[in-house]
Amino acid sequence: MPRYTHEVKERAFRIYYETRNLSEVVRVLKRDFPKISKATVHQWAEEKDARDLNWYERSKRNEAAHHEKIDETIAGERRKIIGEAQAFKGRLYDLMPALEAKTLEGAVFAFEKISKFILEQSGSDRDSEQTARESVGALILVLRDDPELGPIIDRRWDAIEEKFHEVLKKIRKAEAKK
Repeated sequence: MPRYTHEVKERAFRIYYETRNLSEVVRVLKRDFPKISKATVHQWAEEKDARDLNWYERSKRNEAAHHEKIDETIAGERRKIIGEAQAFKGRLYDLMPALEAKTLEGAVFAFEKISKFILEQSGSDRDSEQTARESVGALILVLRDDPELGPIIDRRWDAIEEKFHEVLKKIRKAEAKK
C-alpha cells in the first residue's frame, strides 16, 4: 500500500499551484505528515500524471485555462455592454425626430457620445459610416441654429428628414452585409 494517497498528492499539488514553492508544500504537509521529505515532494512534482504532465506543466496548463476563462468572461461582458449601448442608441435615435430643439441638441450629443463609445469598444474604424451619421446629426443642429438657414431648413424639414432616413436605411443595409 502506498505511503501517501492520491488525495495527499493532489493536496500537495494545490499547495504548489498556489505557492510555486516545493519547500512551502513540505512545510504545510508536515503538519499532518511529519515524516514527509522534500525529496518525496520533489519526486511527486516530477512524476507525470495520466495526461503526461508534471506539476510545472500542469500548473501552466491550469493557468492558461484560467486566463482563457477570464478572457471569455471579459469578451462576453464587453459584448453585453456594446449590445446595451446599441439598444440605447436605437431607442434614442427613434426619439430624436419628436424632440424639441433644446432637447434635440442633448439627444444628438448623447447619440454622438454613445456612438463613439460603441465604436471604441467594438474596435470599428473611426472613418466608418457611423462617424458620418454623427457628423450629419451635428451639422443639422448647427444649420438649424443659423439665423438664415434655420428657417429654410425648418420649412423643408419633412422632406429633408425623409430623405435622410432613406439614406440611413441604405447605409444600415450595406453595414449589415459586411
